[in-house]
Amino acid sequence: GVVIVKCQDTGGDGRQRWVHVEVMGMCEQAGLTVVDIAVVVSATPPPTRWAVQRSLRKAHSYFIVARKGGFSPNGYRPVQRR
Repeated sequence: GVVIVKCQDTGGDGRQRWVHVEVMGMCEQAGLTVVDIAVVVSATPPPTRWAVQRSLRKAHSYFIVARKGGFSPNGYRPVQRR
């Protein structure tokens, strides 16, 4: 099977949370192989309610594609036996 996850990194309390890295780690722990990642950039910056910006705004999100059984059979050999 194929899993497609949409996620976005977050920040708060002066700390960054790299959600896309965590999702890729969870996929590998579950026995899936991450085969692709797409970055989607929004056309407008995200709204904010704060007067002072303390970190970069996250104006992008990720689509992570993971596959059970390794890479696609169209040209790539799987990394594990099926």
